[in-house]
Amino acid sequence: MTDALEADLRLAFNFFDSQPKLRVAIIAGRGKAFCAGQDLKDWLMRQQQQAGPVQSTPSSTLPLEPLESVNAKVDKLKAGGFGTLSTRRSTKPIIAAVDGVCFGGGLEMVLNCDLVVASTRSTFALPEAARGVVASQGAIARLSRICGHQRATELLLLCEPISAEQAYSTFGFVNRLLPLSKPSSSSPTDSNSWEVGEKAILNLALQLAVKVAQNSPDAVQLSKLHLLAARGSSPSLADANDERSLASTPERVTRHMDEFEEGDIDLLAVKLYRSKRSRALFAGSNVQEGLRSFKEKRLPNWKDLAPIDDRTTSTGSETAPKPKL
Repeated sequence: MTDALEADLRLAFNFFDSQPKLRVAIIAGRGKAFCAGQDLKDWLMRQQQQAGPVQSTPSSTLPLEPLESVNAKVDKLKAGGFGTLSTRRSTKPIIAAVDGVCFGGGLEMVLNCDLVVASTRSTFALPEAARGVVASQGAIARLSRICGHQRATELLLLCEPISAEQAYSTFGFVNRLLPLSKPSSSSPTDSNSWEVGEKAILNLALQLAVKVAQNSPDAVQLSKLHLLAARGSSPSLADANDERSLASTPERVTRHMDEFEEGDIDLLAVKLYRSKRSRALFAGSNVQEGLRSFKEKRLPNWKDLAPIDDRTTSTGSETAPKPKL
């Protein structure tokens, strides 16, 4: 991953989030890797170029990273993290299509995707600790929640790669596997060539994307909003009141959803039901279209997600008392 590629990805995903007609995104690699992480040689060169005086605490001589550098890293996390994806809080589904190496920041990106398909020749690893750094772009918390403390520790502290089969069956962050072997020759016509594999894994990802896109865009995005809130990284309900925030750049998305109490799932459900986005869904045309198409035994004809602003007509009392649990 280079700075230029990261900037391009930021532009692409910001555009995706801003367009109501775009409902699902797929990210894939090319060649022998999905993403092998940060360019370590470039990182070392920049570290040497930027080397300067360090800060120390008043009570010790412990060297500290300058706050300017720390703030730059925090700004990157707020802007979407590694590859502008590892901490991104888009309410639209993102699918990762992995064929080959997926290490370091590459895996941090994958862990924040909503669906993951991988070829059986893919390998996954978080080798940061072996290089003297930490997987600090969102992977630690997400991995712990996905597969538990001990499995997360295995990846983070042993720094050993795992197979796609392990990622699917043991660690649980891969949804679909595509059987592929490593190429036996350099011929692009080899049935297991990287070129053929790239098309095959994209085709599998597209199959899932089509299935998602066939559903109501309102219901899909509200469902993901629930998922984001449940893991404590959702846009706030204030921001969820309009489409400009639901499909916005990361800079416009706040850290928590209305300061939900951790672990209070019932309260979370109540607050989500009271959001404008949820109320718009149940008062909108797509919910009627979904029910009508089921009754008429035909495919639904969904409308794109409508913008919501302060002028939106409400079908309920704005001063209704909040329910108590």
